[in-house]
Amino acid sequence: MKNHLLLIIVISLICFTLVDQAVPQDTLWTKRYGGVGWQEAFDISITNDGGYLLVGWSDSGYPGWDAYLVKSDGLGDSITATYIGGEGNQKLTSIHRNNSGFISFGFAPGSNGGIDFWLLSIGENGDSLWSRTYGGADNDYGRIMATTDDGGYILAGETRSFGAGELDWYVVKTDSDGDTLWTGTYGWSGEDWLSDIQQTSDGGYLIAGFSDLNDQGRAYLVKTNSQGAVIWYKLEYDGYYKWFTSAMQTMDGGYIAAGFTEVWNGWNYYEEIYMVKYDSEGNKEWTQQHDNPPFFTSRGMDLLQAPDGGFLMVGRTSYMSGNTAGYVLRTDAQGEKQWSKTLYVPGSTRTLKSIKRVAYNEYAAVGNIDQDMWLVKLSEPLVCCGVLMIPDDDPITVQPGGSFRYRGIVSNSQTEPLPTDVWTGVIYEGEFFLLHRFPRIESLQPGEVIMRRLIQNVPYYAPAGDYQYVSYCGIYPEACDSFKFDFTVTGAPLADRNTEWSVMETTVGAGAPTGGENINLPTTLHLDGSPNPFNASTRIDYLLSEDGHAKLEIFDIMGKRVDILIDGYK
Repeated sequence: MKNHLLLIIVISLICFTLVDQAVPQDTLWTKRYGGVGWQEAFDISITNDGGYLLVGWSDSGYPGWDAYLVKSDGLGDSITATYIGGEGNQKLTSIHRNNSGFISFGFAPGSNGGIDFWLLSIGENGDSLWSRTYGGADNDYGRIMATTDDGGYILAGETRSFGAGELDWYVVKTDSDGDTLWTGTYGWSGEDWLSDIQQTSDGGYLIAGFSDLNDQGRAYLVKTNSQGAVIWYKLEYDGYYKWFTSAMQTMDGGYIAAGFTEVWNGWNYYEEIYMVKYDSEGNKEWTQQHDNPPFFTSRGMDLLQAPDGGFLMVGRTSYMSGNTAGYVLRTDAQGEKQWSKTLYVPGSTRTLKSIKRVAYNEYAAVGNIDQDMWLVKLSEPLVCCGVLMIPDDDPITVQPGGSFRYRGIVSNSQTEPLPTDVWTGVIYEGEFFLLHRFPRIESLQPGEVIMRRLIQNVPYYAPAGDYQYVSYCGIYPEACDSFKFDFTVTGAPLADRNTEWSVMETTVGAGAPTGGENINLPTTLHLDGSPNPFNASTRIDYLLSEDGHAKLEIFDIMGKRVDILIDGYK
């Protein structure tokens, strides 16, 4: 069996100037970033050096707003703060990575005197590279953007320039240079606010927001094709207003939309987090609502799906007095609450607006704390598959056009079923090349072990040299476990042999089904901990050939025993 050992090293607590010490200990850390006036963060992205780039706005240039960007290191400590502004109001609400650094989106003054969509290319250090605006004679408010699979962008918000005299949804599709490919408007009778847009696996789009149809607030969800034509839409209303603030395609090919709903408790109106799951055709599968006692009201603002198929949503929760707290809700795949975190200090105003997964089990959420930007780093216990490869030969030497064989094993040592992706690649001269993605395992059961005998073909054009063969498991492209071994390509290319880096399954013995052999695994200790080097924790993998007594001890460089990590039956 393969075990994952988490080595925790206790370190002294260091209080940084910008750490919010009142946040519960189940967050890793929090930071705030302030200046003159009001600063607010709307979105976050990871930088190449493992830090963060926050975007939002500041009113330090009053009477106008300036776009405001904060670049931090991996612990959230501020490196640079940049204002981008001029006459009128500029606000950045969304950011994603691209080939040149980052692409960000919001709104800014347009050429016709109104407010226009604003697309801004940003370098790694937060400097502005180029910008474009999109809009008409009236105001057009950029709210959210997403990158698309053709390398371009989908921009979305509201328009008063192109609607029927009322606020309508407005969508602009661009190429990678920001040139417009098509536009679309969507709306009902009344005012319509747009909150989220995401590209779906069929090349179309999922758009979510709110429609004030006949003065009745309804959560509004639209599915389009790749050119923005409506395929289906949903208006959710049961006599109480509802608002979709976030939507996405789920692992099962369906969709989820979430936000908040009005509720009547017999003496007052309040709000609860509201989630609706649809299948791939838009048919409703389930609805969930979540309150947060003893807080009076809760709003969900941004949603993502976790690797186990459940969901995390961030937002705010508040007392009747008006004091608000940041709120994180975790559910399972059916929307049932698993846990929540309320980040509250009396007299403080806190809201979380966006959440991103920054590692397999770690998340970063941003918003505002009082009049400052706010960054919260969160983590969950690592819930992960295990992956292992056992080559038939050691060492492995293969000619170009030849092949080598190994046993590939994926397992689930958790107590819950896991969806799992497995993929392989090679590392050659320091660069990783993806070779093969296996079909997703939708539900790897607790204790389940899947073994396959595989043949890896090496193409005739493979250059001679030393390689590492690597396998990963997790939710592609985010791996939570990996395994690798070395092989060498040498000799002359074999004529009329393999032309691709292809993987084939093979049977065991005459007529035996794939994976049908008994596995005789060696006892192995993998000293390449992950991460390495490390600060607070690392993971050491070990493999036992059979059940029995195991002892694992840690020694320092002078040979002094530091700790006994394992001493018992395993």
